[in-house]
Amino acid sequence: MPYTKFAFFSYRCATVVNSEQGDINQFWPQLGDTSDIARVINANRDWIELVQSDDGKTRVLKTLIILDEARRWVDDHYYGEPNTLKIFVIPEFYFRPPTADIDDEKRYTEYDGYNIHLSLLRALDDPIFNHWVIVPGTVVSTAQLSKTNFTTNIGILIEGGTNNYIRVAKHHTSGEDKVDSKFQGDDPNNFSLFEYKRYLIDNTDLFLSVGGKTFGLEICKDYSEDLAVLKHTVADQKDQPKNQEIVNGLDFHLLTAAGMNINPTAVAAKTNGYIFRLDGYKLLDSHLTLRKVERQVFEDVYRYSKLRTDQYLKEAFYDVDSFGTKKMEAFLNTY
Repeated sequence: MPYTKFAFFSYRCATVVNSEQGDINQFWPQLGDTSDIARVINANRDWIELVQSDDGKTRVLKTLIILDEARRWVDDHYYGEPNTLKIFVIPEFYFRPPTADIDDEKRYTEYDGYNIHLSLLRALDDPIFNHWVIVPGTVVSTAQLSKTNFTTNIGILIEGGTNNYIRVAKHHTSGEDKVDSKFQGDDPNNFSLFEYKRYLIDNTDLFLSVGGKTFGLEICKDYSEDLAVLKHTVADQKDQPKNQEIVNGLDFHLLTAAGMNINPTAVAAKTNGYIFRLDGYKLLDSHLTLRKVERQVFEDVYRYSKLRTDQYLKEAFYDVDSFGTKKMEAFLNTY
């Protein structure tokens, strides 16, 4: 449907070093719970149980519970009208066990990484999540190629209430990924890892189209000024007939990160489009940023042409008490 308003929501939490998630049993619905989210979780329990890691399962359950809290709050306010598209983002590294940054053996397996995304896709394909676009953080997992372990960091962008989604691999590893430098994949000559990451991004579309609006997802370092992966990818589509919808930029550039500020020259949103950034690095002054693009420049993109951005915001705040001091925040604006 055509949307005339949008609202941005985020789950703010520090993810560079993840905390313990508690006993998984406290997050499964209690017997007799007839709420919508209990129905969704119970209907998809078999999919969630495919995740072997209790930490991974717990984070899937918490993601669904947090989204349901946001949804119920939205329904009680003017955001709930059907012409308003709700956009929800969780920071990079949310799906990473607490010890994963110091113990490679504790990372999720490739099997768990895949099933975390699969269980979220199944659960979010429910009518209660209609008119939502969701980025549930990123999943850090270890894949084995040629008897060598490689770490991948993959995000997913989902249109709620549908099976419409894209998966995006982080191509350039930062220090916060805690990966041995020889496995970082910054060098295309590291062929097996480079090709594996290319497959992960190329086997789905480059952008998500929702209600006539285009969305792109980028992960942390890929957005840095000297890389601008998504902006370069968009600029390359001028000769691709199926992607003409984005040749002048995206309507929404979504950035999930853990230590990355806004870099104006790397924004892939078009004129009058938006970039929305959520960061899980607790030392940054600002974890959350929304910018409207005043003028986009794709000419000479490989010279990093300057892009001017202005901020147009209306703010609303919603505290989520269920999980400690975490805060969910909303930005509302009109097209």
